[in-house]
Amino acid sequence: MKRGYEGFAEHPVSAGSAMGRGKKAVLCIVMAVITLISVSGGTILADSSASSENLIQIGGCSAIDSLNPFVAYTAEAYEVFLLTYDTLTKFDKDMQTVPSLAKSWESSDDGLTWTYHLRDDVKWSDGEKFTSADVKFSYNAYLDNNASMYVTFLNNIDSIETPDDYTVVIHTSSPKADMLAINAPILPEHIWGKMTADELTSYDNADCVGTGCYQLVEWKKGESCLLKANKEYFAGAPAADGVVFKQFATTDNLTQALKQGEIDITLSLSSSDVKGLEKQSNITTYYSVSNEFTELAFNCKADGDSKGNPALLKKDVRQAIEYAINKDEIVKLAYSGDGVSAYSLLPASEKKWHYEPTADETHAYNVDKANALLDAAGYDKKNSDGIRLDENGDPLTFSLISRKDSAGGIKAGEMIKSYLEKIGIGVKLEVLDDGALNDRIFGGADFDMFIWGWVGDVDPSTLLGVLTTANIDNLNDVYYSNTDYDALVEKQATILDLKERQQAVYDAQKILLDEVPYCLLSYVGSYTAVRSDLLTGITPINNLIFGSSCFDNYLTATTKDAAAGGKTLLWIGIGAGVVVLAAVLVTVIVVKKKKSGNEDEE
Repeated sequence: MKRGYEGFAEHPVSAGSAMGRGKKAVLCIVMAVITLISVSGGTILADSSASSENLIQIGGCSAIDSLNPFVAYTAEAYEVFLLTYDTLTKFDKDMQTVPSLAKSWESSDDGLTWTYHLRDDVKWSDGEKFTSADVKFSYNAYLDNNASMYVTFLNNIDSIETPDDYTVVIHTSSPKADMLAINAPILPEHIWGKMTADELTSYDNADCVGTGCYQLVEWKKGESCLLKANKEYFAGAPAADGVVFKQFATTDNLTQALKQGEIDITLSLSSSDVKGLEKQSNITTYYSVSNEFTELAFNCKADGDSKGNPALLKKDVRQAIEYAINKDEIVKLAYSGDGVSAYSLLPASEKKWHYEPTADETHAYNVDKANALLDAAGYDKKNSDGIRLDENGDPLTFSLISRKDSAGGIKAGEMIKSYLEKIGIGVKLEVLDDGALNDRIFGGADFDMFIWGWVGDVDPSTLLGVLTTANIDNLNDVYYSNTDYDALVEKQATILDLKERQQAVYDAQKILLDEVPYCLLSYVGSYTAVRSDLLTGITPINNLIFGSSCFDNYLTATTKDAAAGGKTLLWIGIGAGVVVLAAVLVTVIVVKKKKSGNEDEE
């Protein structure tokens, strides 16, 4: 689970939370001449003697926040980790668990002991051998440091043994229903194991030593991230020679880059963005309502350290705000009609786990009910501007922060301000970049409300775990605490019977529906656009190409020119830069770049 895209995917995450780039065909007549001119600089992926290279170029509008798995939270970072590191097991295109670093496994009859048998032919990208010690170190390090995106995957793990270099035995305190859905990347102990706790969270991880199907070449924060194929990858080398995620300033720049062949694929475009693309025969678009949501988040921190307005600690006030918001209108006007209005925490795309609330369980748009709740809560007096007064006689006014990189979120914030003013609540709008917003959230709970989102995982435990008390000061960005909710989230993770577990998951979502620590706005819908004349070897997974929790398309995707035996020159430019590229040989050379940004998926 990670911060919503909205660039790599409009929003969210992730996670992060995700870039852009270009391709040009140049006819050359004699011998080898290479001209590269870039306003912002460039990097050659492979030397000019390479006989054939092809680079998949992915574009988006959001940035990777960090390459350190202990602190990263965006969907864009999550996508890079998916390619550079491996996990014990992984998901195939049907979202079924299949082997990865573990070639087989079994559990004890009581479900409390799991034994994994590891591959013995895996090496780290620096040449060191992968062993069971790396697994033990990684899991313990995440747990000991309460590490951001991955710690909730590891709940209920008591101890880990490594009887030999290629066997891992994991003991749990109770049966662990999500044991085969642990997406925590395995890190090299010989690098990370030498660090103190402070060093673990401050390390820039510039080399990103991993076992994955791709290896990091270069990351330029806010611009681009270049990966090269791991030709020795144990599951088979990727078809492409490299992948580059590129970040663009606007979706206009992004779509223009796609039209001009400067990138192969865009992620997380809106319906308005693709209007001009769908008319082009060489561009294929895919629409998906993903497992990402956008929410209006409320400061629920109850102790004296909070800088939030204490009125938001009252459930009736949060419910009133949800009643006042026309979610259908926000989806239509702020998010271009992409997606659907939302209520339950687990998105509708997670069919097995999503709870569909009854009419009585939602706080659907109803201004009269909003006003009645506020009156009953003691906010029945107003000043001359029509703003309600709190118990101290001060205007009932909240700050609302939108994300700088989210045009839809900014528009939604403006609409929410208008809705709340109609029920007598004042709103002060702010716009911050992701880093500044994150600092406000975790640097003393200095906020009232903000708009952001999350991207879910195949298993519900991680997304449910965001709002648990144990995750306060980690993923729990609103400081919400409810012991009944905590108990249900803990319980569902131990239930092996599907129907029984579903009921516990549903019951947990019902608590959030009533208490509204998040006012869910929308389940995010977005478009992926592909230059179908340039890219081949891809299969939509729930109408997603990349960013689907399955990385198979990264293994099979290739440029059509390379697939046909053509020769390509590899170039990496910086996201906002203007690039001119010329290549050689007595033929037409197609040079491609790729992006990765806020919508690498979603």
